[in-house]
Order: sequence, then C-alpha cells, then structure tokens
Amino acid sequence: FFFSSRRRHTRCALVTGVQTCALPICFPVTIGEGAWLGLEVVRLTLQWLDGRITASPLLEMVYEHFNRDTQAMVLWGATAKPKDYAELAPYVILSMQKEDRHAMTLIKIAAKYVDQIWAALTKRLPKSVSLNCCLMGGIAPFIEPFLGNKLLNVLVTPKYSADQGAIL
Repeated sequence: FFFSSRRRHTRCALVTGVQTCALPICFPVTIGEGAWLGLEVVRLTLQWLDGRITASPLLEMVYEHFNRDTQAMVLWGATAKPKDYAELAPYVILSMQKEDRHAMTLIKIAAKYVDQIWAALTKRLPKSVSLNCCLMGGIAPFIEPFLGNKLLNVLVTPKYSADQGAIL
C-alpha cells in the first residue's frame, strides 16, 4: 500500500501483521510523480536555454508555455507549488508518446525509482511473504512499460480508487 498526505508520502506495506516502510518523503525529494516531472522539465528547459543541452520538442513546448520568457519561467519556479509543477507533466507524457528523447529519459528515471521503492519494501519482508502491487495516478500507465520484471510480475489492477483506499 502507498499511504500519502498533502505534506508527505510514505511508501508502506502491511503484510500479515508486519509493517515495512521506505523513508517518508515528499516533493521535491520524490522521483516519479507529476510534480517531479514538471520540476525536471523546467530544469532541462533552462539547461537548453543556457546552451548546455540540445533542444527537443518537449523543451520548446515548455518554453512556449512560459511565452518564451526565461525570466518569467525563473520567477514562476521561485514560488511554484508541487501542483504547479505537476501541471507541466502532461507535456512530458505527450512528448514521450512522440518519443522525445528528454521525455523518454524522464519516464525511464521515474520507472527506475518506482522499481527501487518496490525493492526497498520487499527486501524487508520475510522470504515466505509475497506481495502484489498496484500503480495509481495519472502517469502510472506511462511508467508501467519501463518497470523491471520483478515488479511487472506482481502488478494487479487497483480494487479501489486512491480516495477509497485512503478511507479504508
């Protein structure tokens, strides 16, 4: 199970009375969520504008989002909240579907991080215990194809929505 609140997320599993948790983390420490995708695409766009990396349609799209105004982008970033960064995630998803190299890299990093969380959780469990896992959230279906086999083999369809799961 993945428990979360508005301020921090804790990746936890409760199995046969044994609770195991990865460290409590929150944006901007987390990797693989919408806000992280938005933050990273802003970083990449600024790196491109500095001449440190090459352009791509994704970076052009993000720059256009800020009306091609670098100062506006930087000022926005100084006060942006996680939800603001998350609003840029659809650009990454759209660009990934068009095989933009920067978008593909970000999605693969996100998938690797989800794999690492899964490994951290399962490492703490007795060998006799096996878990299933479900991915939830808007970017989950886009990350899934890039997950490792250990996690892919135990993925299941969610039984409830994230809101219902939080209440249960």
